[in-house]
Amino acid sequence: MDLKSILKKFVPATYNKVEIANEKLFHEIKCLYREMERYAEKSQKNAKKMICEAERKTEKEIDSICQRIKALERGSLSKMNKKLDKLEEVIPQTENNFAELRELLNQVGHRYFYNNNYEREAIASFYEMYEREDFKDIFLRLIDGLEEEDIAKVSLILHRQRLAKDSVNQDVDLFTPAEQEQILAIKRYLSNQIFQVAEDMYCYKHYFLPTRQFAASVFCDKHGIDSIENLAALRNKDILDVGGFIGDSILVLKPLTDRRVISFEAVTKNFELMKRTVKMNKLDNVILEKMALGSRQCEIDIEIAGSSSSFDPNKAVKVTGEERVRMDTLDSYIERSDLDIEVGLIKVDIEGAEQDFMVGARKTIEKFRPVLLMSIYHNADDFFNIKPIIEEWDLGYRFKIHKPVDFSVSREVLLIAEVR
Repeated sequence: MDLKSILKKFVPATYNKVEIANEKLFHEIKCLYREMERYAEKSQKNAKKMICEAERKTEKEIDSICQRIKALERGSLSKMNKKLDKLEEVIPQTENNFAELRELLNQVGHRYFYNNNYEREAIASFYEMYEREDFKDIFLRLIDGLEEEDIAKVSLILHRQRLAKDSVNQDVDLFTPAEQEQILAIKRYLSNQIFQVAEDMYCYKHYFLPTRQFAASVFCDKHGIDSIENLAALRNKDILDVGGFIGDSILVLKPLTDRRVISFEAVTKNFELMKRTVKMNKLDNVILEKMALGSRQCEIDIEIAGSSSSFDPNKAVKVTGEERVRMDTLDSYIERSDLDIEVGLIKVDIEGAEQDFMVGARKTIEKFRPVLLMSIYHNADDFFNIKPIIEEWDLGYRFKIHKPVDFSVSREVLLIAEVR
């Protein structure tokens, strides 16, 4: 028999009183514990509520401060940009068209605010494209077959174009912090490191140019060549540079091949500068051709506008003159040549005349199926239709969309086509 049974037998009254007292005490302790639990839960809720309220107030204050800082920055930049606009009306235009000064102003507070009136005007054809009834079909045809990251790039480009619309002379906060850092780095590591050797010689790293025109798309981004999957295949093939300008592209394309770079430039001033670029950099196996490449053999008039010279310039370009030049087709040039040309890559940047070039280059592209670096940013028709045109040729090309991070929302966009 256990102790509890013995106690109940010999001292039942006393045991029962003790047990009742214990139960009462236990009940009181239990009630007290529950009360403490409720109090603790209530205190915890109150504490969380107070913390949340404090966080909301803090976030609101921080947001308010940030908004005031941004407003002050934008206000200051807008005032400075308006003053520049007035100066531009009075002072004759310079080669850089005040662009560099505007970029410097936009770096206030280590942030870059988009304010590119030239681009806003240059992309007018895109806004017209958006209004077309068949725009949805045009858009879907462009993104068909693209990888997810390339579709995202297309979407972002078009979205930012719309955000920039109707914002002339206004600072727009479009870029992510990572992009802003890259944009500011262009100034730190490109523009600020250009050394003037002489009046007709400028140096950046180991590159030399006869004028101070080191474009970020060339010397930082290198025309997107790192996106080419099989660069090694170009080593024993010729590279064609269509729209050679002053020879800057030759400097980044030549290291890709042990054979030749053939560069085509129609404008006399640019062609002479290109010859000096090749000489300054002591390049061999480079062939320079003074001609335009298009859909036919003829003579055409080119509107002179610096790097934007074209026989069909957009409305934003400020034309300074006109020049009569020779046009040939790439197909006929290859057929006539005794150089035994084997094309591995064609880079094309001819200010909106890319589709005309393609008409006269189709046989060459069908024969060699080279890597294509096609500029598609000059107008909406090129942006949306060059890829479908190449797809219709059924040559096995796969496509990438390449947009370097720079001061623009849609400049320097490339369609990279590669058979792989």
